[in-house]
Amino acid sequence: MDRQQQFRDRVSKVAELLATVDKSKPVRVISHFDADGITACALVIKALHLKGFTYLATLVKQLTHGILYDLSREKADTIIFCDLGSGELDKIQEILKGKMIFVIDHHRINGDYSGVVLLNPEEFEISGSKELSASGVAYFLYREITKKNRLAHLAIVGAMGDYQEHNGFSELNKEILEEAKKDGLIRVVEGLRIPCLESTPINKALEFCVDPLIPGVSGTEIGASKFLQDIGAQVKGGLKWKKVSELKEKESRQIAAGIIERRLGVDKPEQIYGPVYILTKEKSDSPTKNAAEFANLLDACGRMDKASLGLCACLGDESCKMRAVSVLNQYRRELVENLQWFEKSRKDKDANIVIEDKKYVIINAKNKIRDTMLGALATALTSSPEYAAGKLILTMGQDDDMIKVSLRVAGKLQADLKKILELMVLPAKGRCGGHKSAAGGRFPIENEADFIENAKRVLEKFSAEETVG
Repeated sequence: MDRQQQFRDRVSKVAELLATVDKSKPVRVISHFDADGITACALVIKALHLKGFTYLATLVKQLTHGILYDLSREKADTIIFCDLGSGELDKIQEILKGKMIFVIDHHRINGDYSGVVLLNPEEFEISGSKELSASGVAYFLYREITKKNRLAHLAIVGAMGDYQEHNGFSELNKEILEEAKKDGLIRVVEGLRIPCLESTPINKALEFCVDPLIPGVSGTEIGASKFLQDIGAQVKGGLKWKKVSELKEKESRQIAAGIIERRLGVDKPEQIYGPVYILTKEKSDSPTKNAAEFANLLDACGRMDKASLGLCACLGDESCKMRAVSVLNQYRRELVENLQWFEKSRKDKDANIVIEDKKYVIINAKNKIRDTMLGALATALTSSPEYAAGKLILTMGQDDDMIKVSLRVAGKLQADLKKILELMVLPAKGRCGGHKSAAGGRFPIENEADFIENAKRVLEKFSAEETVG
């Protein structure tokens, strides 16, 4: 039996077990607060609702001991974890003993899971970082429970939020995309791959484009306008710039060519033009019309402490969708400000905020950057032409009495980022989570100095090994 069939069989088994749950009591749902976690949560509660369950859902940035302890005191007998839990299986079973636990996840499995109902593609050697995200796992469960294929687009949005789209999807993600297309939920077109509202003027779309970073354009209104003038793009009518949705194919290709030229030296700069995923059931001026922009909107809601707004948007609330736009705009402004802070800080060598080496960079933001924005900053920098493929980027910041860290890599690195970060975080008496391609962790603030010195050694070691390799 192949690995995908084994996974499908597990989906059926989990659906059968969920059907045995007592409907007289509410089901507790705990999910991660990013785009993948929010869409996974939406799919799960949609399935619960259609089958007559009552539920209470909470979106969290991490699964802490405190959260588990609070759950142990609640009356709910059934708890479903989405997009988290696989790394805390021992603690979950210890603290929530006696409750029926479902873990719907795609992160690496750590510990014994005999006491929980686990649905995770990693168990069957299906990559949770490339082939199927948590929302994809939740979609397969939703489809099995409801026998309906009407929400495949949400799984695609979640997968995009977890960077599983690389000029196309593969494996199980591709299967979900084909179902979404068949159901008339998604239309794939060739176009400019800049996450933005379809109704955004092109100059503003470029100004706030940080994924990818465009030198001299991202974060500057004057730079964006000058860029369009320099490449001779006729995308202005009178005093008004054309909206992204109004661009002709020739104009989109011209802008893409200009961006590629600005980004020469990065890994696959040509990917700025390619498949764009349009959600056909959404209004033309909706912030959820473009799947990539929908994912950005959900991430913004999570990082700006408005995750419930994103969940309501997934459930079809038009008012929440429009309110979430202001959150997205605020998020983008803050990310641009963070990038500007980084550029200023790296020039101040005496401050020792930015530690740069040929193969890595460590950014110690302390309390200057919102802790939920550290991963976004690191991810944005990985797309900078200034950093060659293989450059490891570690961001740090304060989260109450803890230090939060995120590790990313420019281009591709064969090494496992989660394993690399564990070598830094565990000696600092912290915890680590994530994937091969993106990892995060936390450790007590008093171990900050020792962590930094160890981080330098670890990053140098792996950078050297990859260079030799």
